[in-house]
Amino acid sequence: MSKIKRLVTRQALGIEESTYNFGNVNVISGGNARGKTSILEIIEKALYNTDRRDKFVRTGAEKAYIEIETDDGMKVERTVNEDGTSGVKVTRDGIPVRAPQTFLDQLFGVTKERKDVFAFNPVDFMTKSPKEQSKILLSMMPISVSQSDMKEWFEGKVPPVNPNMHGLLVLKELEKYWYDARHEANGAVRATAAEVEALKKQLPDNYDVAEWENYSLMEMSDEIRKGEQVNNYRKQAQELIDGLESKKQAINNKYDLQVKEQEDLRDFKVERAKKSVEEQKQVIRDEIEVVKVSIENHKAEIEKLKALIRDEEAAIQDCETKIQLNQKDLDNFDNSILTTKIESFTNEMNIAIKAIEENRQKEIEVAEKKVSDAKTYLLENLEVDIEPLEAQYKEAEIMKGFVEMAHNLQNVQARLEKETAIAEKYDRFVDLCRKKPAELLKSIKLPVDGLSIGTIKNGDKEENIVLFEGLTLKQHNTAKQITICIDIAKAYAKDTPLKLICVDRIESLDEDARDEFFRQIEADDEYQYFVTLVTRGEMKVETKGQVGA
Repeated sequence: MSKIKRLVTRQALGIEESTYNFGNVNVISGGNARGKTSILEIIEKALYNTDRRDKFVRTGAEKAYIEIETDDGMKVERTVNEDGTSGVKVTRDGIPVRAPQTFLDQLFGVTKERKDVFAFNPVDFMTKSPKEQSKILLSMMPISVSQSDMKEWFEGKVPPVNPNMHGLLVLKELEKYWYDARHEANGAVRATAAEVEALKKQLPDNYDVAEWENYSLMEMSDEIRKGEQVNNYRKQAQELIDGLESKKQAINNKYDLQVKEQEDLRDFKVERAKKSVEEQKQVIRDEIEVVKVSIENHKAEIEKLKALIRDEEAAIQDCETKIQLNQKDLDNFDNSILTTKIESFTNEMNIAIKAIEENRQKEIEVAEKKVSDAKTYLLENLEVDIEPLEAQYKEAEIMKGFVEMAHNLQNVQARLEKETAIAEKYDRFVDLCRKKPAELLKSIKLPVDGLSIGTIKNGDKEENIVLFEGLTLKQHNTAKQITICIDIAKAYAKDTPLKLICVDRIESLDEDARDEFFRQIEADDEYQYFVTLVTRGEMKVETKGQVGA
């Protein structure tokens, strides 16, 4: 345990040059702006090299000098230049210390978070609200949050928060990080939910994507086509039935015409045969005329050819005989040949007419068979109402047009579920960050017996509050409050080689409270107190109790 016994300062802050000898309790009094707080800051600068002010060197000087001696043989000398740079020299029992600033930092446990030996002011603590008291006290608690803790708490996620800060500050930063993340996640959820609602409004009510994505428009089209085909066949069948008599009449007319054509063909052939016979008869007649001419010629020559008369007469006789014979043959030819040809033509006609009648019967039978089949088809195939099928097809076509949108809705809904899960997870993380301080504090031993950290509701949040024996500080009497605050200050300073406690602006306590405060600290020779008191006049330092006594 060591205490400051002497301070020398030159050109530091508003003090030109002064030397102070300190005791256990040091009361620094004077009017406003007289340098009371400057002494505390000069001590702090010498030991901790803090930068509370932009300009430490007194105006008009080039550099400031500080010298501190402790009752255990340590001497600290610090020079501060006008530009803010400084150098320090430390000796112990006259022996210089290597790397003096590092030595001081290690000696006093200086970190980025704790560079202020006078950070805890018991009087200031008494005047704070319970919420502010809690904040000050919690900052003294040795609570840490590591990256492995974050990884465990946040499902493997380590937020970009500096774990070297005090654990409660880390938790505050974590809460802010997850609060912002939750805000973003909730924004995404709201946007996606709006997208879901917008898509739902575009879809028909109770739209079943599974029903319509598997619905076959081709099958429906085939059904319509088959229905149309049935109706077409029915129409054709009915037309066959209704047109049977007309069809039979047309067949009869066709074959009657063929019969007439055969009859006409026969008559034509008979006439032609008659004409042929006449032509043959004419040939015979012509031959007879030739013979007659020949006879006449022979008769004319009879006179000339007396000798040939008998021969000629014989020839004539022969010719007459021949003529007679020829006339008989001509008559026979005319009747028999023509009859034969007519019979032949008639037979040909009858054969042709028979074939015509057979074809007629076959064609009528075919027509009647088609009509019979048509009647059967009509009985077996009822007419198909195409209009509902076409309406169904049109509806299906429209509904299938929503399939892609419905799939998009499913995807957006799946995204909404994920985003909602993320938002809920971040909400759990925020809640965890808010509850974790109380949980961690349960494992921390508070610096003063009887102290505890309670919670109060502030809207939807829980806030920590300092309690002593179950009551807030202000619920205790003044003497008890002072005792508690001094005990907390001692606990705060106990781990430093210089057990310094600063009591700034003690005039904020009423006279009775000040008297009680001094009564308690003057009885304590373990800690060194620096008390500032606003009075009138110049600054002065009064000491009570000798250092080392």
